[in-house]
Amino acid sequence: VQPSDTLVARNFQFSRQEDGESLPAPAYRRGETLWAAFDITGYKGGEKNQVWVDYGLAVVNAEGKVLFQQAEPAEEKGTSFYPRRYVHAVFSLNLEAGIAAGEYAIVLNVRDRVGNQAVESRHRFTVE
Repeated sequence: VQPSDTLVARNFQFSRQEDGESLPAPAYRRGETLWAAFDITGYKGGEKNQVWVDYGLAVVNAEGKVLFQQAEPAEEKGTSFYPRRYVHAVFSLNLEAGIAAGEYAIVLNVRDRVGNQAVESRHRFTVE
């Protein structure tokens, strides 16, 4: 993972299964499971190489209306002997059978609790 001086989510990729091949054009059918993975880097380390990052996500439609929002952020917190260069994250979303066909985006909000940084990114996908 390429390092960064500031907090960033890198290498975001969609797939059809956990640790699956990256989809060059992320398109899903109603009722399928969307898998996504990314790496968090550029966070600041604390005492004893402490890492404390979290991320939340929302799904928005083409008009920007929030259709789903994660209730609690996923969190990675701990110390290690050696500094960690990045945190790998994976999540899945079940696309309901009744979801309308169209363009959607995952809005990813990543926070560095030690370094007091935050970053947002958007990642588009299609439901056919």
